[in-house]
Amino acid sequence: MSDLNDKRELSDSFLDLFLELVYESDRAAVVLGAAKLDELLRELLESQLIPPRNSKDNFTDSDGPLGTFSARAQAAYRLGLLSEDVASKIDSFRRIRNEFAHRIDIGKIEDAPIADRISSMAKPLRGHSGYDVMFTILKEKMPRASTTAIELRLVWGVLASRILSQIANSRITLGTNSLDFLPPNWKV
Repeated sequence: MSDLNDKRELSDSFLDLFLELVYESDRAAVVLGAAKLDELLRELLESQLIPPRNSKDNFTDSDGPLGTFSARAQAAYRLGLLSEDVASKIDSFRRIRNEFAHRIDIGKIEDAPIADRISSMAKPLRGHSGYDVMFTILKEKMPRASTTAIELRLVWGVLASRILSQIANSRITLGTNSLDFLPPNWKV
């Protein structure tokens, strides 16, 4: 596939990703968006792992060592698969998800401190042409939505598309750097 086709495919998947959450309530967009980011992190980590020794491997299952959203984000960052900035934004998204999932008294994303977290995550995007284009598209699809609601979906779309891009660009040869039991300079 050519670079142009790769870019078109990523562009299309980016649009699909954040348009997927346009018609959801803000609470559902947060919870479902976080679930999708969690799933993408699992895929990213699994793209870096050699296949399991047996079919009952649970390394990334919910009861495994990389079974939680938080553990996956930390592992991806510590393995150098995510920048500190992306890992921080994923952690902020995770915290927002926890607020919505575990606190019934949080009514809207416009409520502080959630709106402040979303604004902080979106700030580096503002003023860029991609932000302006995507904001306009979302505003047309969600005419009554607040800036915060739109930016939530925009930030989610950028995070998801960046992780998808990292998965697509993960072209390591599994097992090439694995440690053998016998030292390489030992001769038979």
